[in-house]
Amino acid sequence: MAEVREGADSHPELPDSVRFDAAAVLAGELAGDVGRLVDFLAVRLAAALPGAVDVEHHGLFGTGKVKAVKVVAGDEHYELTLGRGSPVQASVGQAVHGVVLRRDAVAVQEWIRRLLARLETLAAQSSETRAALEGLI
Repeated sequence: MAEVREGADSHPELPDSVRFDAAAVLAGELAGDVGRLVDFLAVRLAAALPGAVDVEHHGLFGTGKVKAVKVVAGDEHYELTLGRGSPVQASVGQAVHGVVLRRDAVAVQEWIRRLLARLETLAAQSSETRAALEGLI
C-alpha cells in the first residue's frame, strides 16, 4: 500500500521502492538494444494501463515487431516509434481537449523519465492509476 507523506502535499505518493524499481528496470532494459526496450515498454505499459496505451505492430495483420507505443497520460501524449532499421524516436505532445497541439522530440531516457514523473503525478490523484503503475514493475 502507498504511504502518505506528511507536509504541504497531502496526496499519497508512490513508495520510493516502486519509483526506484521502475527506474532500475527501465534503465536495465535501455542498456540492451532499442528494439527490446520498445517491446518491453509496449508489453508492460499496455498491461498496466490498457485504456491509455496504444501499441502498433509491423506486419500484415499487426502481429510483427512493435512499431510504436503511444501513451495518453492526462493532457500529455507520449509516443515512442521504432522504424525498420532506424533508431527509436521519442516525443511528448501537449493536448487540449484530446487534440495534440504541440509535439516535442526528446531523448529516450528523457521520455522515460517524463513518463514516469507524469504517471506518478496521476497516481497521486487516483488510486486506480497508482495500482496500475505499481503493476508496471
